Amino acid sequence: MKSWIFNFIPVLLTFLFTLVLVSKVLKEGRAPGNTIAWLLIIILMPYLGIPLYLLVGDRKVKRIAGNKIPLYPSSKMPGVTHGNSFMPLPTGEIAFAHIMDSIQNARRSIHIATYIFGNDKVGGAILEALCNQARKGIEVKLLLDGAGSFWFPRKKLKLLVAAGGKYAVFVPLFRIPFSGHSNLRNHRKMVLVDDKEAILGGMNISSNYMGGCPDAKMWLDFSFSITGEALADFEKIFNADWVFAAGMSSNHSKACGSASRQSDIKINQLVPIRVIASGPDVAGDPLYNLLLTKIYAAKSRIWIASPYFIPDESLTRSLELACRRGVEVMILLPLHSDHRIVDWCRTSYLRQIYLAGGKIRFVVSRMMHAKMTLIDDSFALIGSANLDMRSLFYNYEVGVVLSSECEVQSIASRFDTIQREARPGGFKDYRGADLVEGVGRVIGPLL
Repeated sequence: MKSWIFNFIPVLLTFLFTLVLVSKVLKEGRAPGNTIAWLLIIILMPYLGIPLYLLVGDRKVKRIAGNKIPLYPSSKMPGVTHGNSFMPLPTGEIAFAHIMDSIQNARRSIHIATYIFGNDKVGGAILEALCNQARKGIEVKLLLDGAGSFWFPRKKLKLLVAAGGKYAVFVPLFRIPFSGHSNLRNHRKMVLVDDKEAILGGMNISSNYMGGCPDAKMWLDFSFSITGEALADFEKIFNADWVFAAGMSSNHSKACGSASRQSDIKINQLVPIRVIASGPDVAGDPLYNLLLTKIYAAKSRIWIASPYFIPDESLTRSLELACRRGVEVMILLPLHSDHRIVDWCRTSYLRQIYLAGGKIRFVVSRMMHAKMTLIDDSFALIGSANLDMRSLFYNYEVGVVLSSECEVQSIASRFDTIQREARPGGFKDYRGADLVEGVGRVIGPLL
C-alpha cells in the first residue's frame, strides 16, 4: 500500500505542475507558435518540459522587472528627439578605431554595456584603455551579460577595479538556475562617453566583430554614433540596467546615473531620433509592435538584414501579405550563421515569404551580423535586436528609429554594400520537406 502511494505522489505532482504551467503559458500573451511549442513539450514530455520552462521559459519575469527601474511608465512609445547628429560606423575597423578614440578622449565618464566581451585582442585593448582612464579618475562602468560574457576571465576584470573602475554582471548564468531569469539576456550594446556620445549597433566587443586591421574573416556588421538630445534616453537605459546588475536599490538611480544631465556638445545637425528599448523591464513589446505596424503600412519596400530569422506567425504573415500587394520584400541573411540549428528552423519562414514573391539573399563570404530594417524611404530601425522571437520578446534590447531622408539613405547604402557579398536564395521541394521544416517551425520559438 505504501509503495503504491509513494509511486503515485510523483505522478500527482507532475500532473499538478503541468496544469499550473499550462495555465501560465496560456495567460502570458505569447505568439501562437511559441505558445503551442511550450504546451506540446510541457504536456507530452513533462519531465523535460517542466524543468526547461522553469529554467528558460518566462518571458516577462515580474520579479526582475519589479526590481529594475521602469524605463517607460506605460506601453506608450517614447518621444522623438530632434537635436541630434548621426554617423554610421559601417565596418569593424572603423567602429573599433572610433570606440578607442572616444574612450581615450573621455573627460568625465565611460559607460559600456555589451553582450559579449571577448577574451581576445579587441577585448584586451579596450579593457586596457578603460583601466588607463579609470586611473585618471574618470568614472568607468563596464556592464557584461552573464551568458554572453560567461567565458571572460573575472581576474582580468579585477584589474579594472584595481584601477578605480567598476564592473557588473547582468544576471549571472547559474546563480538562480530555476528562477526563469536565465532566459532573459541583456543583449543591449552601448558605449556612452561623457554624456556627449553614444555608440550602438550590432557589434560586440570581440575580434569577430571589430579590430584594428582589415580582416576578411571579420563579420559583416553595422554600428553607429549619435550625439545630442537622445543621449539622455541611452543613459536612462544604461542606468536602469547598471543599478539592477550591481544589486543596488533603485532609489540610488539618480546618484549613480547621469541621464538627467544635458549634453553640452554643439550639434550641427537636427536629426530626428527615437530611442526604443524592449525587454522584460518594458510594458508590452515596443520593437515588435512598431515593426508590425510599419510593415502593414509599407508601400514600396521592406528590406531586412538579420543574422537570425525566426519571426512569429503574425510577423511572417505581414511580410507575406506585403509581398502579395506588390511591396518589395528583401531578407538579407548569412548563408551559414554561427548557430546552425537556427538556420534549420528559419527555412519554413523564409520559404513562405519566398513563395509569396519575396527576395531572399544569402551572404556567402562570411558571417553577416548586421541588424537593420528599412521600410520605404522614411523609416529605418537599427540597433541590437535580431529579427527573431528571442530579441523581440525575451531579451533586453535597444533600437533607434531614423526617419530623415539622409539618414535612411545611409542605411540603404549599407544594405547595398552588404549585398555585394550575397547571392539570391531559393527553395526547392524535396521529399520530407514539410516534416523537416515543420519540426523546425515547432522548435524555433523555443530557441
